[in-house]
Parts: sequence; C-alpha cells; structure tokens
Amino acid sequence: MSRFNRAGVESICGSTFSGAPEKLEAAFAAPGSYLALLDPRGHAAQTSFGAQVVQFYLAEKGYRAGLTKAEIQSTMSSRGSNAHLAAVFAEKGLSRYVDLPNGYQGGMQPATASSGFCAMIGAAYESGGMAEVARVMESLGE
Repeated sequence: MSRFNRAGVESICGSTFSGAPEKLEAAFAAPGSYLALLDPRGHAAQTSFGAQVVQFYLAEKGYRAGLTKAEIQSTMSSRGSNAHLAAVFAEKGLSRYVDLPNGYQGGMQPATASSGFCAMIGAAYESGGMAEVARVMESLGE
C-alpha cells in the first residue's frame, strides 16, 4: 500500500505541483520501490536534477541578497548538504509519505530522505520553474 499522500505533501510544501503531478509522486518513491520503476530513467535522474536546482536556488538567493562569493559557497555547502536536506525533509514530516521498497529494514536512512527532498524540488521545477521552487523552499523554511 502506498504511503504517498498528495494532499499532505502539498499542504507542507505550499504548492500543488500541478504542472508535473507524476513527478511529485515519483519523488516520494524510494529507490527500489514500485513507484520508482514508473520512470525508465529511474529515481536517480530526478534526484540529480533536483540537487542541481537546490544549489542554483541557494546561489541565486545569496547573490540577490548581496552575499559575497565565500558566503554563497558557505550557504550552498551547509544548507545544500545532504545532511541538512535530509533533516529538513524529516523535520517537516515529509518522510512519512515516502514509499519504501518491500522488506526495507529500519528507519529511513538520511540518504533516502535527501534524495526525496532533491527529487521533490526537481518536481517543483518541472511544475512551475524557479518560482515554484522558491515557493516550496520558502514553505520549508529555506
């Protein structure tokens, strides 16, 4: 049974992801789960794309705020780190909606949570570009 709950995710993220609803669902499919098999490129492609979008968002936000190169890089390293993204994903309650593969042991690993965060941001970008990414990131306190 799927743990994915579109309304719950949309409520937390402040977005309907209406431009790419299938990408949002795929974002909450941990590698190896049945949902991850829906995209022939796999979960990794959306996660990789989303990770780059997160970095661009943080760099652009820092640039527009007048931060120095060193400050922007520091922000990207800390707030764009896998550990930070996994923590935000968990703290906001998004991890409860991730479909884990059958037989998955233990709690959600930080790498899975970080992947889910990045894939979700990739879905936000595909849904509405950087404006949608900013809306989601700001709703998550980023």
